Amino acid sequence: MLPVLAITVLCIATWASALNDPLSDLPRFGTPLNNLTVSVGREAVFTCIVENLGPYKVAWLRVDTQTILTIATHVITKNHRIAVTHSGHRRWCLHIRDTKETDRGWYMCQVNTDPMSSNTGFLEVVVPPDILDDSTSTDMEVREGSDVTLRCAATGTPKPKVMWRREVGGTIQPNSHEVGQGPVLKLTRVTRTHMGPYLCIASNGVPPAVSKRIVLNVYFQPVVWIENQLVGAYEGQTLVLECHSEAYPTAITYWTRPSNETITNGIDRSPTMRKPSTRRDSKNSWKMDHNHERNTTGMKDEPMTKMIENEDEQIDFQSATASSSLFHCHLLTNLGIATITAAILAGGMST
Repeated sequence: MLPVLAITVLCIATWASALNDPLSDLPRFGTPLNNLTVSVGREAVFTCIVENLGPYKVAWLRVDTQTILTIATHVITKNHRIAVTHSGHRRWCLHIRDTKETDRGWYMCQVNTDPMSSNTGFLEVVVPPDILDDSTSTDMEVREGSDVTLRCAATGTPKPKVMWRREVGGTIQPNSHEVGQGPVLKLTRVTRTHMGPYLCIASNGVPPAVSKRIVLNVYFQPVVWIENQLVGAYEGQTLVLECHSEAYPTAITYWTRPSNETITNGIDRSPTMRKPSTRRDSKNSWKMDHNHERNTTGMKDEPMTKMIENEDEQIDFQSATASSSLFHCHLLTNLGIATITAAILAGGMST
């Protein structure tokens, strides 16, 4: 590489020679210098077409910093990412490798005529969106009825747009209740229906778009129900009682008798209670309890319906009541207690 002083002397000598030659035709630009848009990290290439260059020289400059980047085939700047190429002294290319945001700005292709002629183009460096974890909400747990604010901070060039979507069953459901715009999503008086994952999606037209998954859990009063509150079985048949519940945090399930005796032998300790053998004199009561960690109380009673099911035939309600047994299904949590009652009809059945 020639010293800067030597290059300057060479350019002055070339200019003087060209100006003293009245027969020389002045160079002219073939096409305007195009503006460029590149993603950060990619290579930017400005192309300058100069017709009839003759003895003149082409230089590339950074306009905003007034920095000479190249003169002819010589790279002047110490920036190792800058390079210059040409084709037949007509097509001159300025290469900016591994572009950075600081490379954004105006660039000039200059020919040392008198007066000087130039062509300028703008380099726009775009940056894909990125979500800032430190300024973005994390998974949250709140009580039912609370107000919730979810935040999503994103950077990028151009400035990213933020959209919120609710993720349901592994897919995104874009209905009016599950989509929000902007970096802040406000939910007023949340209920258990607001529970689940929310997606914060940032996009600015520069791929790829990015997202963050935020899970909202809502502590709520327990709910318990049974589909068949009155069931029957023939003597000796296996009888299954099912108790369904909703609670958060997840409840611990167990069955008890009215005397608070916990059932541990012969019956499954789960929301489904299997009574292995039904006797004619089966007149016992049972409770199914659910327990979890939060500390509040409350109770909800559900009415018992007269629904009787049997795998072979429908049981006659009137003839079976004398041998009926009551079973109490309880959802016991520290957020509250819900109780529901079922009845077993056992013994000789008439149709």
